[in-house]
Amino acid sequence: MENMYGSLQEQQAFLNVPKNQETSTTKPVYVERPMLNNPKVQQSEEQKKAEAEKMEKSAQWFKTVAPGSFLYAIVYAICMYKNPEGIGVPFCVGATLYFFYYYAKKFYGTARKCDMFLMITTVILGVITCTTNSEPLIYMNKLGIFLLTGIYLLELFFYVTGWSFMAYVKGGWYAFWGGVSMMVAPFVEGSAFLKLMKAKKDKAPMDEKTKEKLLAIIVGIVVAIPVVFVLVLLLASADFYFREMSGNLIDSILYWETPELFNRDLFGFLGTILVAFVFGYGLITYINTKDTIVKETARKGIKANPYIAISCSAMIAFVYLVFVGIQIFGLFMGALTLPDGYTYAEYARQGFFQLTFVCFFNVCMVLVCMACFEDNTVLKWIMAVISACTYVMLVSAAYRMILYISVYHLTFLRVFVLWAIAVMAITMLGITVFIFKKEFPIFKYILVSITVLYIGFTAAHPDFWIAKYNIEQANKEEGIDEYHLLFNLSLDAAVPVLDYYEESIENPKGYYNEYLEKYCLTDISARVKDYCIRIEEAEEEMNARTFNFSKAVAGYKLKQYDIPQDDM
Repeated sequence: MENMYGSLQEQQAFLNVPKNQETSTTKPVYVERPMLNNPKVQQSEEQKKAEAEKMEKSAQWFKTVAPGSFLYAIVYAICMYKNPEGIGVPFCVGATLYFFYYYAKKFYGTARKCDMFLMITTVILGVITCTTNSEPLIYMNKLGIFLLTGIYLLELFFYVTGWSFMAYVKGGWYAFWGGVSMMVAPFVEGSAFLKLMKAKKDKAPMDEKTKEKLLAIIVGIVVAIPVVFVLVLLLASADFYFREMSGNLIDSILYWETPELFNRDLFGFLGTILVAFVFGYGLITYINTKDTIVKETARKGIKANPYIAISCSAMIAFVYLVFVGIQIFGLFMGALTLPDGYTYAEYARQGFFQLTFVCFFNVCMVLVCMACFEDNTVLKWIMAVISACTYVMLVSAAYRMILYISVYHLTFLRVFVLWAIAVMAITMLGITVFIFKKEFPIFKYILVSITVLYIGFTAAHPDFWIAKYNIEQANKEEGIDEYHLLFNLSLDAAVPVLDYYEESIENPKGYYNEYLEKYCLTDISARVKDYCIRIEEAEEEMNARTFNFSKAVAGYKLKQYDIPQDDM
């Protein structure tokens, strides 16, 4: 029986041919027909659709976040570029707070109620920064602004009610590094935005009438340039005043000095804008996803066996008790005699920094033990003993520093460590309460305590009081460290310093140097002159953007003296 494919025997013979054997000179070609329900075709279409949706979302996100981030970056660069202590700092702080508030309100419809304490204290630190010339205070103010702004950001975008101390730490850590990791986001999403705009432009090309108008305008400008040039020459030869005006205009065009291609300030300013833009954009992008932060702050870690902490902290507490006994009977009560050649001031300085570090270690140790180990009554009482020992160590450290200051007077570091001791004492008080009362808001307590104490410290302008105290001691003892007074202190101390050297400013003393064959100032008069020049230069460098109140007050004070022009 035969059919359209041949006889049954022929078909069977064809099927029995080995695969590696050719049955004819022409190989059959099998083409796979695309079926309507072909999974490969469906997958390709789904992928294209997903890619299109992803590009659309990226472009829309870029369109939403990029303008505000770019505007903020410009404001940041104007306020902060080469301006660490100018009046632009508080304006930058306000712009930063509003930048985060704006996008929180945009994403959620209404911004969450944020702690006004954070906003007010952050702005206060920004204002204080432009009232001081002290570099340590400026750096610490900026660190404080950075930390307070980070907490403000977390409270805007997250429900922080019930967050523990470690939750705030982890939230801030992930937010910062998440923002850094997303600094490439504006380039990726910006590329998607441009591609989408190009695709839309290709779908809706410019109409012919618009093209004709643009071409006509370009042709008109090209034709007008030589005609206008000839007419200007003719009119210039006809009138003297027109010739003068046109000549000055042509000269300014022909001899216009172009700015340097590699101008450091220009590139530095543009670089500041770029960094502020990509970081601000990346931070908002990462915070909007926020899955990592929510998971990490909500995750309850497995707490360790408390007997590990008990065995370790008990040994530490025993050592502390012995040390505390020596401090009470030796240093405070004077029952022990000092080694030969030791004064109380030298003895105090020798152990002060070690004690301060141990106290800081104790604060951290108690917080870690309470956060990482299971609740245990014995552990709580050992932590309480360590807290009590820490108080004795803090008193010992403060007493040592006061003894040292009574002999060697004040410096910024000595005042700062006394402030740090006060901070640790207040912090340890809250930690002691937290040991026995877990619901105590320890993070809020530490935040408010340190912020309030630091604002009081920096607003007082320590250099002013350091100079005032040292000058008073110099008047009593007839001696002062003039180099420290004139060169180590900032211009915050200018008012008492200038008053102290009033005689040297108005009547500088000098002598004739036979070796140099010229009139020279004495060492003290030369140092005072350099100090006055430093004030004048600082005042001259200020402008509307970099205005600093400390420099302005110093310049105003200096102008009140009758300075000989020949010597200054």
